[in-house]
Formats: sequence, C-alpha cells, structure tokens
Amino acid sequence: MTARFLFAENHSQTSGFSHISVNDLASMAKTPRIGAKATAPVFAPHDGQGKTKQDAEQAQFSALILDFDEGNLSATALKMILADAGGYLAFTSSSHQQPKGAEPPAGRWKAVIPFSRAVFAEQYAPLALGAALKFKTDPAQARLNQICYVPNKVDESAPYEVIDRTDRPAIDPESSPFAKECLAAFEAHQAKQEATARAAPINQRRNGDFSRAGSVIDLTNSAYQVRDILTGAGYTQRGKKFIAPGSTTGIAGVHILTGDDSKERVYSHHSQASDPLADGTAHDAFDLLLILRFGGDMAEAVRTLSQELDQEGQKQRQRDYMREQADTRGQIAAFELTRSQEAQARLNEDSQPFDLGRFSLNGSAESMRQKMLEEVFIMGEIAILGQLTAIYAKPNTGKTLITISLIIEAIKSGRINAGDVFYVNADDTFRGLVSKLELAELYGFNMLAPGENGFNTKHFAEYLKLMARQGTASGKIIVLDTLKKFTDLMDKTNASEFMTTARAFTQAGGSMVLLAHTNKNRDAEGKVIAGGTSDIIDDADCVYLLDEIGMIPGQKTVLFENLKARGDVAKKAAYSYSVERGLSYRQLVDSVESLDDQTVQKAAQERDQQEARLRDQPAIEALSEAIRLGFVSRTVLLDEAKNHCGLSRPRLAKVLDAYEGGALEPGKQWRMKRGADNRHIYELHYGQILEKTE
Repeated sequence: MTARFLFAENHSQTSGFSHISVNDLASMAKTPRIGAKATAPVFAPHDGQGKTKQDAEQAQFSALILDFDEGNLSATALKMILADAGGYLAFTSSSHQQPKGAEPPAGRWKAVIPFSRAVFAEQYAPLALGAALKFKTDPAQARLNQICYVPNKVDESAPYEVIDRTDRPAIDPESSPFAKECLAAFEAHQAKQEATARAAPINQRRNGDFSRAGSVIDLTNSAYQVRDILTGAGYTQRGKKFIAPGSTTGIAGVHILTGDDSKERVYSHHSQASDPLADGTAHDAFDLLLILRFGGDMAEAVRTLSQELDQEGQKQRQRDYMREQADTRGQIAAFELTRSQEAQARLNEDSQPFDLGRFSLNGSAESMRQKMLEEVFIMGEIAILGQLTAIYAKPNTGKTLITISLIIEAIKSGRINAGDVFYVNADDTFRGLVSKLELAELYGFNMLAPGENGFNTKHFAEYLKLMARQGTASGKIIVLDTLKKFTDLMDKTNASEFMTTARAFTQAGGSMVLLAHTNKNRDAEGKVIAGGTSDIIDDADCVYLLDEIGMIPGQKTVLFENLKARGDVAKKAAYSYSVERGLSYRQLVDSVESLDDQTVQKAAQERDQQEARLRDQPAIEALSEAIRLGFVSRTVLLDEAKNHCGLSRPRLAKVLDAYEGGALEPGKQWRMKRGADNRHIYELHYGQILEKTE
C-alpha cells in the first residue's frame, strides 16, 4: 500500500512535519509507544505540509480513519464490522479498557482503512462523513484537519490489541462496494438535510426603519443573486451547494432553495459557531447582505442599499425629512420667540438694578407642592412616577417583555392612566411591533415607532423640550426601548445633553423609563456592566441592572439589582416568564410573574454560583481535559492544565478544590481519591467529560 500520512512528533508541533507509510504505522502498532497520550506523536490521513484546514484542503487523502469510541467492541466484533473494508489496520486507543471519567472501562479502537489511490479533499469529505454515519463512529474524526494519535499505551501493563489486515487489497475510494455504502449513507444524510432546509421558516428581520424597508428589500432581492453574495463573502461552491469559510468538515452545508414565489433562499446546515447563516431559517438576498455585509444592522443596510439601488426614492425621503424638520423647527422657534418677547418686556419694565433675587423661588412652595407628583409606582416597585429610571440588560434577557407586563399591571390596577403612557418601540421587527401594538390597543396605552405615522427619533429631544415648556409633560410616562436609538451612549457630550433634556422633562412632571444594553463582557465578578458613558447613570434618579439568574425547561428567571435610588424602590426584584415555543406575545406577557423575597434571595445565590462557574470555566475545561488525557495525579494535573490554559497554578489549584466532591453534589466536576504514596488522584464524574464539537 502506498498511502502517505502526515506525521508530527506531538499535537503542538507547527512546522517541520514529515510523512509515514501504512507499513510504518503498522510497525508502530505492533510495538506501541508507552506514555501519556497527550505527549504522543500524531498523524493525519493526507500528504499535506501541515495540520491546518488550509493545508488539508490542498492535500490528497490516502485513508479513512474510524474512531470506535463507544460500543465496547471486542476484536472479533470489529473484524465482523470491517469484513468488507478490504485491507485495514486497527489498534486500540490509549483509553482502551481504561476508566474514562466515571465511564467504566470499555473496548475503544482506531481503524485505518487505506485507499488504493489517493483522492482530493472534495471527494474525501463526503466519504469520511458517510463512513462515520454508517458505522456510528465519532464524526469529529471525519473533519479535514482532524489528527489521530499513533498507537499508544498509557503504561506497560495497559491492555492493548492490534489487527493487521494490510496484506489485503485496499479499497477503491469510488467504485468499491464499501465506498459506495459509505457514500449512500452520506447521501441519505444529505436528503434529510435537504428536507429540513425546505421546511425552514423564512427569516424575519429583527429591527429596522419600517417606513422604507419593504421597498428596499424588494429592490435588493431583484438586484442581487444569492450565489454572488455567498461567493463574495468567501463561501466555496461545491456542486449546487456551498461551504462556509469557517467550516472544518469540508462538506457543503449551505443549500440554495427556490420558494413558492420563485425567489431563491439560502439555508445553512453548518454549526452556528462556523457560519452566521446557521440560525434555522431561510434567507433571501437581502437577509444575506444584512448578515454578511452589515453585521445585522438593519438601519445601516436600509440606508446604504437605498442609496445604491433607489436613488430617486432616497431623494424623496430626504425631502420629506427636511420638511418634517422644518415644521418642528418652526414650532420651537415660534415658542422661543414668544418667550424671548415676554422676557424682554419684563426687562423693559424693570428700571431697578439687576439682582439675583428676581429668580428666588421663595413664596412659591405651595404652588410647587401642588405640582409635585405622589410617589406612585409605574413598574412594580422599580420605577416611580415623576422620576427618570434607567434599566440595563443584555439582549434577550426579557427587559421589553417585563417592562410591558409591569406597565399593563399598573394600568389594570388603576395606578396610572393608560392614555398617559407612550411606549417608543425603536428596536424591533415589524412583526414584533404589530404584536406589541395589539397589546397597546387592548390596554389603551400609546405605541410609537420610528418612521411610523411621522415619528422621528432625531426630533425626540425637541419634542421633550416642547412638552416641558408648554406644560404638557405633567403625568406623561415615556418608555424608550432602546436608549441607543435616541442618543450616542459612547459620546459623553451627546449623552449628557440628552439627559439634561430628559431631566427638564421630569422636572416638568413627566416620567421616563430608559431601556439600555449592557457591555458584551462582564466584570471580574461576572456581573453585567452598564454600557456607554457614566452620564446616564449620573443623571438618572434610579438605575437597575437586569440579568438572567435561572433557566429551567420552558422558563427563565431574571433579577433586577438597584445601582442608584431616589425613593423607596426595591433593592432587588426577580421575575420569571415562559420561554416555551409557540406562545403568542400576549401569552408571554401574561406569563410574567413576580417572585417573593425568599425566591429572590435563592435566585441571587444561584446567580452568584453561576457567575463563579462562568469565571472558573476556562480552568474547569483545562483541568477536565487534562484528567481526560490521563494526567490524574494532583501535581502533574495542575502542571498540564497550566501549560494549556495559561492560568496560574494557585488559581487552578483553587478551582480544583472548589469543584471536587461527590457525583450527587450540585456543580461538582470530579472526585479525589487516595492513590499510592497517599497521592491525590482525580477522576471526572459521569456527564462532565467534555464533548467534541466543531
């Protein structure tokens, strides 16, 4: 057999590779190496110049490798399974008949099935995946850049077996019955994927300028071909399908479908980690550009594509915008003129020297008290009438759902007047807007959206000024969802100016609830961090951080934690709501429930434990992987984990002790037992062994 395999001295090697033959590998199998698996040499079934995906894509493959990691196979059983595989070499892996975490010892094999001729990656990929599907072996071994450890025993006494059938003729990778059966398994898998793709729902846009998005979407779908967009974004065509740039399988998982309306749409079967299109929905040309070119920014997509494809429409929209802006400026100018004329008249009447005493409020306490609003809660015990409340949360935490639910509860209880509530929905899909508008109509509060019915976010600050000056702010409640649509949270000057205007609105008797996002990253303790500059927090009356603290099947629990308060607001407040699929938005709103203090305290403790687990996760993964590879003594375990994750040894030791315990103790990852010479020996609990994922 002339198969040529890439060879490296260990899995960390990045250059200076060599190549070995099947006979070389057979010799290694007859006299296996002895030692820890992690330090053993590795090989790959191709003649490439390196271990990367790019190297593998340009290489020729000479064999299939099957990883029989489950099933507890004996040598006799494996021979029966591979009876039609032609010549092959099979040997037991380092974990053969060894404890694997909490799993009992079992028979684990690697089978190398050489080809009679080498094939390129394009032909190898479906054959390798088909073989893994046919024999129910680990599909990770079918990746183009997957490596395999050479025959190895963890110690001299470890069980080891080898089956050498390399004297038999090698299979033809195309015409042999064995290859045809593997390809048939792959094609059946592809057929299932095709059926899934055709049944996929059409993607719904997540946000946008609803007044003009429709025409731009139609223009984009007419002007662009989905194939051109995919190719331009680095997707590689394989027949009628495409491979995502981030995929390591070599299998074309991106389908192009034609709908009932004759429009082409794209569906991806890749993992979400390797392809942003793999969200379970079908995408038209506009969606592809929205995701691949504009990073999901609907406003930017509509703005740019309008300029590129609908120049005349863009000009008309600009004219409409200028007219709206002129109307607003006219109202403000007229009001300012009246004020200035009144002020000048007062100055002309005053012949006395200027004195700050003219501005003194003394004597007006009673009239001001009459304007002062009662301390009425407009959202549970979180937001008070007449105050400026900011709520920060990560996306999909439930801030919109809970806010609407609490507003409705306050309306139903009679604490606030529905007609005084103005919910500005500026971060939603059109479908989402409609579902929330139906609730607004049902309970009588007002729903506003950018671009709808003449409402413009760029004029919002001026709207607030007019209401404050004309005396129409008193008693009005405005919810901004989300704040970033109304001011630049990263610009200190811009944010400060907005909050000055908002403060004037609340001083005139209005109330505002500002919904904003947290940073992507958490702080050192795992808590969410308010996004943007500190001006919002500095100028608000009340500030909360909202974070998810619990998730059980069908239900999510979240916790409001107070950062700043003026008034008797809750320090903490927890709510739960349903996340079951298929519920209407009204049903989701109705599912929101307030949790009692005891539940809040318990949920907060669970959240703290989750945050600790999140902080410790890199160390847990490094320690778990080291144990899985056979480094089970405390000293060598800590050394191996430190080499692979870069964390300090004391940090790793602290995590090792924190997550050691019985299998039934919540959160414990491994247990410790005493070995020879009183050494601390660690083994993983069942279910804690790391999964192999793409």
